[in-house]
Amino acid sequence: MTGFTPSQAAAITGLPLAAVRKALDHAAIPSRLTREGRTTQRLLPREALLCLRLEHLGVGSLPLAQRKLLYRSILTQPAAEEWRESEAVVIRAGTARVSLNLEIEKLRRAEERIVRDPQIMSGTPVLKGTRIPAICLQRCGVKALPTRRFWRVFRESAKKILSWRSSMRRLIPAVAHARARGCPVPQGFFGKSAFRRPMSVSSLVFLVDECLHPSLVEVANEMGFVAHHVDRLGLKGTPDWQLMRRCEEQNLTLVTNNAIDFRQLYAREVIHSGLILILPALRPPKQRLIFRAALRAVMGRSDLINRVIELDQEGEAIILREFELPGL
Repeated sequence: MTGFTPSQAAAITGLPLAAVRKALDHAAIPSRLTREGRTTQRLLPREALLCLRLEHLGVGSLPLAQRKLLYRSILTQPAAEEWRESEAVVIRAGTARVSLNLEIEKLRRAEERIVRDPQIMSGTPVLKGTRIPAICLQRCGVKALPTRRFWRVFRESAKKILSWRSSMRRLIPAVAHARARGCPVPQGFFGKSAFRRPMSVSSLVFLVDECLHPSLVEVANEMGFVAHHVDRLGLKGTPDWQLMRRCEEQNLTLVTNNAIDFRQLYAREVIHSGLILILPALRPPKQRLIFRAALRAVMGRSDLINRVIELDQEGEAIILREFELPGL
């Protein structure tokens, strides 16, 4: 590695990311700017990591001016074994240098296991050879990879993803319950024909929250999607966290106007099947118009794993934002 980002430096040296950025802002350690397309990034040299590692081990208790002098000595003589700040303060770098090299090697091995491909989960970083999001590694601790805890999460997530293949079959009892209550069900849902031909143009299945109009289900059906409304499934008044769990179990993408609560709930999940947020409080005709824009945006996609689509309106324009949640 020729340079390290502030996030990588924090993971390697053990300092909080805020402390690394503070050292950069105070010009205590050197960095260089690199540009790739429209993205500008700050990279730290390997010698700067040694300074940060020493700061984590106790040098950070020295005044800033004294630290700057010490770091300048380290940067000019990076191979030295010790630096004498005064008769009472002698800095030895042997242990820090060994542990630093070990952490850099761990990070290199961990990053080799992560791939990012636009054809896999819409470019979400995943574990090489799988569809397991890299967020699993972050939750389990990249530096400790592989760990028992990581592989337990790996197996659980793999089972969840494989079970999504039969999600349509698991939806049938819920739709049967809705039909028994006299709720409309799309024609041809039951019977052998339901398994002989595809149910929709996409494998995405939507659950519309009770804060949005039931007519959004018909909008989705018209565009070739499968959708259900909370009221029609007898789930009105269900707590938000239980509704989220149901979406996880049945691979449902939730469509809701309750952005504040569900954004917080989904941010705590390692993996989820997607969230669509219609932000403005609008009358049903406007809701249908904005929902159609969201459906056009996901047309042809096989999943929305760990993706959030927010739709807002400014005047007559519909603003669509898509991002990953939880973020890395």
